[in-house]
Amino acid sequence: MFTDGRPGTFAFYNVLNMANSGHYKNIVPAPVAAHTHRWDWNAYADADARCQRAMELALRLKEEDVYRVTSVYTSLCLNLVSELQYLILTRLEKVQPYLESLSGKVAEGHDCMNCSGKCAISHGSMVREIADSHYHTTEVFNRLNKIAIPLYSDETALDSYKLLRREMEDLYLLIHRLFFREEAELIPQILEKQKKIHASD
Repeated sequence: MFTDGRPGTFAFYNVLNMANSGHYKNIVPAPVAAHTHRWDWNAYADADARCQRAMELALRLKEEDVYRVTSVYTSLCLNLVSELQYLILTRLEKVQPYLESLSGKVAEGHDCMNCSGKCAISHGSMVREIADSHYHTTEVFNRLNKIAIPLYSDETALDSYKLLRREMEDLYLLIHRLFFREEAELIPQILEKQKKIHASD
């Protein structure tokens, strides 16, 4: 899954590093044509459904594994899925209203440099939170893979374990495709709109 010894090889590591070092304000947004379309908030629906499926399978395995052979793996799965569900909720209840607010400010010609008392919104933290969630989630997926019992092992006789392993792998792929889209589309949209209104922390 990873080829260079790190917990992930996705370019959002660069996003995280630049966010933490304050370099985002110097970024020149990609050409407008690259992200003129609105971000598809329905993209999180599939991830939420997958999380629910994984949660059900993990709870089933927890009940069936009377000898607790897979208990550590199952517990981490449950924790990870709960975190992902919270992440999805945060995107919809925090990031979505923020992006809509930015769009409104751009439309009305708002300029944060002329705000009386300055804007109360911490603009830079929004991008950092998204990048941080990418990094943290990848770290947890990496730990999950390290503790997983190989499917060919005699200890993995339970069908429910095999189903959960496959579901978590599918969830991994879906989440990281979503993260890549956030990196390629959502974050650039936020940065572009922030630049237009001269937003900063």
